[in-house]
Amino acid sequence: MRRPTLKKVSRNQRSGQVPPADGFFPVGVYGGSADNLGQLKGSGLNSAVVGLDEKNIAACSAADIHCAFSVAEGSRAFDQGALDRLEPLLQQARFSFYVNDEPGIHSFPVWKAEDIQRILKSRYPGRATHMAIVRPRVIPAYQGSADYFMLDQYPVPNMPVTWLSESMDEAAGFVGRNRLQSVIQAFGGGRFAHSGWPRLPTFAEMNNLAFLSVIHGSRGLYFYTWPEIISTQKSKEDFESVIRRLNSLRSWLQQKNDAEPLTVEMVSRYRFDPEGRPAVHCASKTLHGTKMLLCANTIATYTDADIVIPGESPGEWQEYYSGERFYTVGDDVRIPFSPLEIKILLEVVQ
Repeated sequence: MRRPTLKKVSRNQRSGQVPPADGFFPVGVYGGSADNLGQLKGSGLNSAVVGLDEKNIAACSAADIHCAFSVAEGSRAFDQGALDRLEPLLQQARFSFYVNDEPGIHSFPVWKAEDIQRILKSRYPGRATHMAIVRPRVIPAYQGSADYFMLDQYPVPNMPVTWLSESMDEAAGFVGRNRLQSVIQAFGGGRFAHSGWPRLPTFAEMNNLAFLSVIHGSRGLYFYTWPEIISTQKSKEDFESVIRRLNSLRSWLQQKNDAEPLTVEMVSRYRFDPEGRPAVHCASKTLHGTKMLLCANTIATYTDADIVIPGESPGEWQEYYSGERFYTVGDDVRIPFSPLEIKILLEVVQ
């Protein structure tokens, strides 16, 4: 105490800069538990956010479903001792860690968030970590605290769907698109009505939000929340229809978007989103030399768009779900859209 000294130590490199590259694309949900994981998997989901305890870990292993184990629920302190006790069970599971829920809103200490990430990465270097973020501007403070940042804007029914894509674009400016995931609104009405969400989202709204986030680079989707979205037969059918559409593109979702952006030229009277930008958003992916276009109409009316294809454009395209054919004229292909419609065009190989 009388002769204190300072010793310089090397600071560990901040983890969270490069997400694990295992190719896994989660299509999951909040609200998982040991009691419903089998039902979740039966709905086509491959992941769920669940609490970290013995019962849930065992259920994840039994259901053979990937679980994002929450280690920072509410005000509960991060428990390193629990990791020691649960280690034998964790070795049998497929999992990642959900490390924080909107820390910017709750003023969660940055140093504590980084400590949690450091501890988890030292124990499980190959496991991804996720953090939900509603305000992209706080990401620079927490960028060393998680691998993936899950943008969780809930626009239905009072905000444009582009609230989500705009937030993703802002977040990408800080950490790039390959560290982004998205939370898709799957709740409304009932206990949420007094807070500004008077009804559940429709199929068209959930489908649009899911694919719009993929177009803007999302590397995983989690729907919020189970069991709210299956509270009525109609909402359950709508939700499961969205999941089936996503699952049919599983191999494509695992591919990152092509680096070269697509140019969209609107040709209809109704052509702009609320910010005055083109109402249709598009991106492309390439798999085994074949190109796919993913396009989302972000407005609730009919519109047409010319999608300009860079490089050597395929002459013929087929809409993935309907089978409708489209043809390139010059360098672009014209696509009509219904309100909030998603169009997936696959190159027709001659």
